[in-house]
Amino acid sequence: MTPDRWLRLAALVPDALAVEPADRDAFLDRACVDADGALDPTLRDEVGRLAAAAEAADRAGSLTSPVAPSFATDVLPDRIGAWRVTGLLGEGGAGVVYLAERADDRVQRTVALKVLRRAGRGVARQFDRERRALARLEHPHIARLYDAGVVGDGPLAGTPFLEMEWVNGLPLPAAADRLGLGVEARVRLLLQVCAAVSYAHGRLVLHRDLKPSNVLVTEDTEGPRAVVLDFGVARLLGDAADPALTRTGESLYTPAYAAPEQVAGDDVTTATDVYGVGALLYEVLTGVRPRTSAETGRLPPVPSRVAGDHARRIEGDLDTICLKALAPAPERRYLSVDALAADLTRHLEGLPVEARPTTLGYRVGRFVHRHRTGVVATALVALAVVGGLGASLWQRAEAHRERDRAQVAAVEAQAQADRAEAVAGFLEQILRAPNQRWYNDGVATGPETPIRAVLDEAATRVDRDFADQPDLLADLHHVLGDTYGALGLVDEAVRHHDRTLALRESIYVAPHPKIAEALYYSAASDRDDMNRSTQTMQRALDMLRQRNEGNNFPFIARDLAGRYLMLGLPHRAEAVAAEGARVAEARFVPGDDGFRYRETILFLLATTQAAALLDLDRLPEAAPLLHRADSLWARLPSSSGQYVNWQFYVCQVGRLRRRQNRHDEAEAALLACIGDPSPRAARPPMPAPPVRMPYDAWTDQGEALELVALYDGLGRPAEADRFRARARQSQALFDSFRTAGRALDRAR
Repeated sequence: MTPDRWLRLAALVPDALAVEPADRDAFLDRACVDADGALDPTLRDEVGRLAAAAEAADRAGSLTSPVAPSFATDVLPDRIGAWRVTGLLGEGGAGVVYLAERADDRVQRTVALKVLRRAGRGVARQFDRERRALARLEHPHIARLYDAGVVGDGPLAGTPFLEMEWVNGLPLPAAADRLGLGVEARVRLLLQVCAAVSYAHGRLVLHRDLKPSNVLVTEDTEGPRAVVLDFGVARLLGDAADPALTRTGESLYTPAYAAPEQVAGDDVTTATDVYGVGALLYEVLTGVRPRTSAETGRLPPVPSRVAGDHARRIEGDLDTICLKALAPAPERRYLSVDALAADLTRHLEGLPVEARPTTLGYRVGRFVHRHRTGVVATALVALAVVGGLGASLWQRAEAHRERDRAQVAAVEAQAQADRAEAVAGFLEQILRAPNQRWYNDGVATGPETPIRAVLDEAATRVDRDFADQPDLLADLHHVLGDTYGALGLVDEAVRHHDRTLALRESIYVAPHPKIAEALYYSAASDRDDMNRSTQTMQRALDMLRQRNEGNNFPFIARDLAGRYLMLGLPHRAEAVAAEGARVAEARFVPGDDGFRYRETILFLLATTQAAALLDLDRLPEAAPLLHRADSLWARLPSSSGQYVNWQFYVCQVGRLRRRQNRHDEAEAALLACIGDPSPRAARPPMPAPPVRMPYDAWTDQGEALELVALYDGLGRPAEADRFRARARQSQALFDSFRTAGRALDRAR
């Protein structure tokens, strides 16, 4: 290109920038002509392209090759107006930020001085927008604006400036690492960021560029303080009518932290800043920048899987919160930064979080929860430990970590390709099938129901569709096994739980909590061999003990203790239940994510341990445990789903009262727990669900034999004979179950 051509471009580009975009084509047609006055299309194209590039750089706040005059930053100016420059803090396309102090001694203050670096209508608008945004904001976690104006003298006279608070700190993730902060302290720093962003939203300011370098952490007397800065690309919601702020295609973002709608050029809203806070949360917890959905087409990896040392503390609530905030679709994120902050606060306080994605894992999980007591009837220990579908497993399905694991697997599944969506769709249909009898009262109508058909179709496709994602495939086999079990389809449940175990043993190195979980569910669904499945469950418990995985330990300990009771091994049952209670007492403290289940699991363990002690005739030790269980029960929420827990507890009270010769109380308790309609029975505090499982026979037999012993001792042979016959019937059913449990289930 000739020098004359360069000079011509240099003259035309600033003029083109001075014209509003809507009028620029007409200007280019008039101005880009040759010596004869004819349009020069090559010149027109070059001027238009350079002007467009300059405007894009204005909007983005960065420019690699300025097209208008700028002042150099390789040599610091001594002074800028009334300020003495002491250092360079940063620079972008729109301005340079200096560390400066007042040179006239009127105010003793070190500031960050942001000076407009180059001319241009877009840059000036952006700079003014930042000034107006900061003028609205005065918050302890937002860098303050002290003053704004125009440099009055010197070589930069007439240049706009912003005088802002200087934050002497490190970017959020680096500061958290430098200070050695744990997960809770990191979350509390994010809550400070949430407070700042929420405050800005309340004053109609969107930040739009939240990233680690724009959130610095400094230390003061009250501890680490996060400060949000650089509102250079902020949007004032009240300026929505300004086409310069709303025009599609503005690139006002940092690509590595941009929300999908920013990359797509769509409208930005408060949900965009929710995404930004989610990205900050992800990185400060894991040390890894989240690969955005705009980059990969899917959600980033689950935080706990890339978090290293903090993985166990992140798994569950924080996984779910991060992925909800980072959802590709704005409407699937938290409705506001306040809602995100509320969930983080609930997590810190040990309360359930509100993040509930309406997806595969959540719907199936709630389905199992709703119908667990419809599928399972009574016999707290028997139901819990033999089929994995009893009240104990119901409690396990309720356990916080399991619920969150299912939610996280569901959120991941949503972000997969169309094949994953097809499988998710199959499982969602389970809850919409027109089998209202099942939904209303939990009675399965046979293997040809629509639920079974849809579930079978999903089961046939899952291995093929997720062959390249073994961890997700294992989670889906777990969901399938749990759902088949809830339908009473034991063979299928066992097959899928065994597949889960095989996959996890190929992915993880034992001892690992994921393998322990799979061992537990495989044992819980195995009804063929009580000894074998009990040994498998013992392996799961031993593995958790090795890993010090306290949250799951008490639930599995309670189920395993029940199995030992059924096998006639009360010594082992008592020891396992006692250990589970000790772990629950030590682990489930305020702030732990299992704290909300503390009273429930302690009630179950106390009752189970008392049952073992009664089998061992250790009444003085059993009595205080039942007294404690009574006080714990009084604090539990009332629900029909707790009936089996209450029934088993009342049975143990009846057993204790009979041995204490308190016959009237023993009779009332035992008749109530066996479901006898006699007016002498203690009135249950809630309706009993119908008996549906053959292994209910175990507890039914035990309760009947207690009544036989009671009536024999009272000299009431007719009543003793009635319950003796019932005990024989239950024994026969239980023996049949021990040898052919699956056939009995199918016959039922």
